[in-house]
Amino acid sequence: MRLHTFFFDYGPIAGASIFYDLFGLSFDGNSIWSKLLSILLVLYQVVLINRMSSFNNLSYYNSLFPGVFYVLILSLIPDIHPLSSVLVGNTFIILALFQMFQTIHRNQRSKRLFNAGFFASIAVFFDLNFIYLAPFFIFAANAIILVRFRDILLYVLGFLAPPYFLLAYWRLSRKTQAGRDYIAVQIDFFQYEFIYQNYGIIKAGIIGALVLFLLVVFNTVVTRTNIFVRNKLTFLFYMMLFAVVVFALTFHTRLEDIQLIILPLGILMGLYTVSIKKINIAESLHLLLLILVMLFQYFLN
Repeated sequence: MRLHTFFFDYGPIAGASIFYDLFGLSFDGNSIWSKLLSILLVLYQVVLINRMSSFNNLSYYNSLFPGVFYVLILSLIPDIHPLSSVLVGNTFIILALFQMFQTIHRNQRSKRLFNAGFFASIAVFFDLNFIYLAPFFIFAANAIILVRFRDILLYVLGFLAPPYFLLAYWRLSRKTQAGRDYIAVQIDFFQYEFIYQNYGIIKAGIIGALVLFLLVVFNTVVTRTNIFVRNKLTFLFYMMLFAVVVFALTFHTRLEDIQLIILPLGILMGLYTVSIKKINIAESLHLLLLILVMLFQYFLN
């Protein structure tokens, strides 16, 4: 699914990333090494997603479908840079999700909430648009646990740890004002130039259609599960809906920002496919997405 990256000319990474700018990373998208690194990164994300699904019993049996469908839907948009800051940031969002799902165990709740906040904050370092997910994680955690003030405090402490060290670095290197100016420049709402480029509106429309499809069939995903798994699936569902709103409000929206939606969407689509009783229907859905992927990768680019 990711071999198409070797046939595209991407150039350097566009968009705002504190981490990339801090270390002067641009990752020329035409470099063979950056494309290989991208494949390894996506493979790692697939392993994390499937491990999270198996560890939390999100599907009826151990299946690779959650990770496979994540890559499948991600590959619908081949013009996303192989090492997009949003793609890398999604790795830490997956880690934050894993930690959040484990808060159901009382004896681990404190460290899990701190870790979830920490990983969510690291994601913001890669792309500023992840800042929207910071309040979402702790408020939507009510779908999994009864959130208390102590839980909020631990999450906030975890989230503030990375920015504290960044501010300390800026202070010591006398770059505080430059850092503030850098962040202020990135705030630019309601810019959607991507819809006029490379079938951008069609690609975004397909993602939107899949979201609407899940709105209709979501009950079939959760009805055959126990209450604890149902709560985690509901969290993912809320995350997908929230990501749709975030995509509309991102700082100078780019097509690659749609990966905010693709992460929960891909996982839920994979879980839905596993839940389909008729194998022919599941295979047809898989085949349809595969055909769309091939069309966008090699014919409609």
